[in-house]
Amino acid sequence: MTARSPVSRNAIGTMALAICVLAFALVSGESVARDLSKGEEAALADRIESFGAAVRARDFDEVLAVMPPVMIDAVAQSTGMSADELRAAISQEMAELLKTRTLLNFSMSVENAEHRSLPDGTPYVLLPTRTVLEAEGRKIETSNHTLALMQNGDWYLVRLENSAQVKSFTDAFPEFSGQSFPTGTWRVLQQ
Repeated sequence: MTARSPVSRNAIGTMALAICVLAFALVSGESVARDLSKGEEAALADRIESFGAAVRARDFDEVLAVMPPVMIDAVAQSTGMSADELRAAISQEMAELLKTRTLLNFSMSVENAEHRSLPDGTPYVLLPTRTVLEAEGRKIETSNHTLALMQNGDWYLVRLENSAQVKSFTDAFPEFSGQSFPTGTWRVLQQ
């Protein structure tokens, strides 16, 4: 048996400590988040701005363009439609819905965004989202969160307001299973 030098014991001890920290992080579900680069932050801000403009302009093609293609494909498959048929159906439904409602306010708060990451370090952002609509003489406010995730260098946005939306999202992105998301609320505003 050969004796180990104090240096190699330190190296082994450091490596063992690193492995323990990594194992704890994986088991506990905690992640080592990375900050978004300046370019990623700028691209996200641009995406949010263009999405807000599309919502206000009722440009449903652009509104749907922010949904991840993987999610569109998963929902289309579950409904027996093609992705193009699903996009057309959603666009038509949004147009019909907004015939009887007026959009008074729409905003996503970048300042209050919550930066999170998956256990593997993949970053995502939860953006507080507020919408005020007028329908049948009443003003209705919804408050929820929009999840921003990056795929192949592009930012995509997914509203997560209720358990059905979260399920559709995690069916398409199983790596997000086990993550917690805030529940949305709505209320009638004072007239």
